[in-house]
Amino acid sequence: PTLLRRFIANRITHARLHESTQQYAAIGFSPINRISTRQVGLLQAALRRRDPRTEVVLINRYTEPRADAVISNLEFNGRRVFALPLYPHFCHSTSASSLRDLDAAMFAKFGHMPPAITRIFSWWHHPAYERFTAQALNERIATLNGPVTVLFSAHGIPMRYHERGDPYYHETKGHFDRLVQRCTEAAGARRGELAFHLAFQSRVGKMPWLGPYVTDAIPELGKRGGTILVVPISFVSENIETLYEMDITYRDLALRSGFREFQRLKTPDAEPAFIECLVQVLESHGL
Repeated sequence: PTLLRRFIANRITHARLHESTQQYAAIGFSPINRISTRQVGLLQAALRRRDPRTEVVLINRYTEPRADAVISNLEFNGRRVFALPLYPHFCHSTSASSLRDLDAAMFAKFGHMPPAITRIFSWWHHPAYERFTAQALNERIATLNGPVTVLFSAHGIPMRYHERGDPYYHETKGHFDRLVQRCTEAAGARRGELAFHLAFQSRVGKMPWLGPYVTDAIPELGKRGGTILVVPISFVSENIETLYEMDITYRDLALRSGFREFQRLKTPDAEPAFIECLVQVLESHGL
């Protein structure tokens, strides 16, 4: 029930407030809204070169600008509408919940006959994005010497979501497999020095989450020594889970576990090549 969920959510928020505040302070507070705003501006500029009437707006899930405020202030005037969640892999707790927010805002504005929306549920498999990610990863691997453990870290979800048929694990694993194939082919004679692994982070509470957990994987992988390269496979913008959880917590754990060096691949953020990926994703859906 809604009231019970709100009560529990408030209890969890108060319990985690002090720790979360310290973590945000350690990274200078999250840049994700600033990055997302930059992504929106660059995407709009790129699309307006095709059609100057194109408008791109940002909707956040948990902070302003939220769906209800954004949609209530927009003039649609018969325009085609596209919804592009900035989650490469579909998950009910991220992509679907964002689209439900959008639906609620559209129903509030238009009633039960809102404008049709072209929904892009996931786009990890788009060739442009796959090439972009593989190129960034191969370029970083080429700078590293000796044995390299490449650990792809994805945001975890409760195991019960997976057991109910949520596609997130399968999409993430499919993305991982494709990138490993590309990196192995590019490595040539070095392929024997590379080891690739997928794990999941950001577990909350005592319930089972998708595994293996990053915090369990790193100590085991550290026995191999050499360099660990952490790849944030499910993130397209820097946030507390990359800047604190990866760069601080996982770095310390990795160096204590036997790795001599910790490296982390940056998220795409507002790189022009990434913005072009989003353009091509939209075009492949009929824009």
